[in-house]
Amino acid sequence: MIQTDTGWIIGNGKNINFWNDNCCLDKPLSEELGLPEEIASKLTAMVDKFVDSFDWSIPEAILTCIPFLQGALLKISVPRPNSIDQSVWRHSSDGHISLKLIREHLNNGDQTIFWGKNIWNSWTPPTRSCLVWKILWDRVPTDDKCLQVGVNMASICSLCGRSSETTQHIFFQCLH
Repeated sequence: MIQTDTGWIIGNGKNINFWNDNCCLDKPLSEELGLPEEIASKLTAMVDKFVDSFDWSIPEAILTCIPFLQGALLKISVPRPNSIDQSVWRHSSDGHISLKLIREHLNNGDQTIFWGKNIWNSWTPPTRSCLVWKILWDRVPTDDKCLQVGVNMASICSLCGRSSETTQHIFFQCLH
């Protein structure tokens, strides 16, 4: 679900798959065309392969088969050779993703979540299930927990360096 909500700011185009990444439309081009996974996985051309002399250079055969592609590309800036590609999350104002924003997006304002079914299941690795369980029960060994049991230390978030290290801050408030 998170991958479908990501997009790209095209830099040099060397890290973005033209067919399988969200770079031209709201979803990958291969998905828009309804290509089966076994075909889509073989499409490995990167965006930079479709640029020549600072302009889009799409083969005529592709434009003939995919008529809407040219209009979509007109809305996208041509890759710049000295810039890097940036993955962005579409549901944040600055393109950065955080656990807090993911939680808010997945929650959609509904506070009723059946955590047991979402945490303990066959497709979630047990290490992840244990971490989420510790977060929910406030049992992650953070600096504030060490201070509560008498370990004197300076508490600072190692991710942002701006706030004390607490479970709430690390997983829900820190933007780094």
